[in-house]
Amino acid sequence: MSKTYLENIYVENFRNLAESKIEFSKNINCISGNNGNGKTNLLEAIYYSIYKKSFRKNTKEDLIYKSDNENYFVLKTNFYKEGKKFNHSMKIRDNEKQIYVNNQKNKRLEKIKSVPINPYDSHLFYANKKMRRDLIDNFISDYDSIYKKSLSHFSKALRSRNSIIQKYIGPESEFLRQIKVYDEIIAENGQVLIKKRYEFIKELNPILEQTFKEIFREPIDLKIIYESKFSKDVNKSEIYNFYQSDISKDRMVKSTRRGIHLDDINILLNNKYCHEYGSIGQQKVSFLSLLFSYVGYLQTHEKITPILLIDDISGELDSLCLDNLLKYLERKQVQVFITTANEEFAKRLNNILGSKHYVIDQGNITELH
Repeated sequence: MSKTYLENIYVENFRNLAESKIEFSKNINCISGNNGNGKTNLLEAIYYSIYKKSFRKNTKEDLIYKSDNENYFVLKTNFYKEGKKFNHSMKIRDNEKQIYVNNQKNKRLEKIKSVPINPYDSHLFYANKKMRRDLIDNFISDYDSIYKKSLSHFSKALRSRNSIIQKYIGPESEFLRQIKVYDEIIAENGQVLIKKRYEFIKELNPILEQTFKEIFREPIDLKIIYESKFSKDVNKSEIYNFYQSDISKDRMVKSTRRGIHLDDINILLNNKYCHEYGSIGQQKVSFLSLLFSYVGYLQTHEKITPILLIDDISGELDSLCLDNLLKYLERKQVQVFITTANEEFAKRLNNILGSKHYVIDQGNITELH
């Protein structure tokens, strides 16, 4: 399994970052500086250059550095994947995207995997069932094109179903005919989602348990579960009949009341819900373990080496856990970009063989030698 890594990036007019070209280590890259100076913006620029989107909720206008004369940003990157070098180049305006891959205009970027890790997302994960489901859907969709396509078809059919339930005025027979069409699509694609979710969770759990022990070393049984009204062996007819059985009640509340779209994902600590019984600290480290375990999953099951973007994790971990994390990252042999405002942690990162260290001050990026 050859290593995928980002060799360099050129940024222009992206958030507060000064125009720069930065050469990276293919191992550990530490990005330090005081809060609010642009550390996370550099991670975001890297992620955008891989996926054409941000890992934060914003618009293109938010990404463009505000000035009187400019309404664009530019990102240029050189990657190595499977021993081959290639580049992405993009100029993004308010109403236009110019994308080039290996100097040829192309709407599709080369397939690179990146895993953003942010401890502050743990609150949203535990507070919102949809966020939990979306995270797992994103995990699976990122390496499984069949799942991604089925999820898209399922979501579109569900939106259309709800729209008809809310707005349809006309003959009852035509209403039922349209609902039937969408329920058939939901059943066909929902079966794929259910099966692959169960399979993914089953394969992820041993990696999650091992990752938790390696980094956090707490004497706790940690696992993730998928909670659905359907079994992993459910067939399309069962799903179809389920959705058809409650149409009258759905019309009363003007929404699809039950189904796969309301399934849940939960982390358990000693067989109890982490969001109900775990401390704030346990919730954060359990969530981080889930993210890191996905990296292990990609390497073990998909033979994919992702690029890690770790945002300011040092404030969430004690000294022993930070040491364990560094050892873990070295063993994983993946390219890592990790931000920190902790000078002591930055020094530890700087001592790792082959690492590079950058300081960001008011958007200006300087490599320390």
